[in-house]
Amino acid sequence: MMKTWMIIVLVIILVPVLTLGYLGFVPGLSTVMGSNRPRDLGVRYTQADLSSLMAKNGIQDVALPDTSNPAGSLIYSGSKAVKADFTQAELTARMADNEKIKFNPISDTQLKINADGTAEVSGIMDLNMVGDGATAFGMPKGDFDRIMPYLDKAKALNSKPAFYAKGKVSVVNNQLSMDVKEAEIGRMPLPLDQIPMDTVTSEFESLMGNVEGLNIKSLQFENGKMSFDGTLPAKVSSARK
Repeated sequence: MMKTWMIIVLVIILVPVLTLGYLGFVPGLSTVMGSNRPRDLGVRYTQADLSSLMAKNGIQDVALPDTSNPAGSLIYSGSKAVKADFTQAELTARMADNEKIKFNPISDTQLKINADGTAEVSGIMDLNMVGDGATAFGMPKGDFDRIMPYLDKAKALNSKPAFYAKGKVSVVNNQLSMDVKEAEIGRMPLPLDQIPMDTVTSEFESLMGNVEGLNIKSLQFENGKMSFDGTLPAKVSSARK
């Protein structure tokens, strides 16, 4: 489940924001990056939530030897069928647990699932770690090279900006559908009508295709939970912080 949610966060937040900034659609970068505290969505979790999620998805976590090279620091292998519902507490607990993965650029993350089927996500993006994180998570080099000029400028203003997004996300047969209702960096709203959705969907599908064992027949939010039907990697091996 970590890879699925990492991809969603990256494509909702990182790719559109950095692309828009690079193209000059987001003015006042000092204001955009002015807040480094994420929104508190009120989601709380315990160790029992993490244990419950791991029992449902059955993924085996394996620690790799420490490394300074992000390439090969995160390996997915095998495949297993999973059909289950996950609560917001379970998913938030898993994202918090994934902070131990080396080169993971996202921290302090919360995921809230609303009764109307919308989901909200907030957290901190460590821009100094995005390059290594993109390599570890399998983002194509050409995509990352395209956003590097803006990333360098953004890091000079605030290397760890907060982010927030709200919207409806679903996946059917590995095809992403997304309707973003709100998106913020710091506390500044982003112009939703200028988000390049073709870039978002193509990046999602490209990253997803790099994950052995991941096949999403259906992923949707409803009734305060995330429903998943498909296959997940049987084992996730990762270097740890």
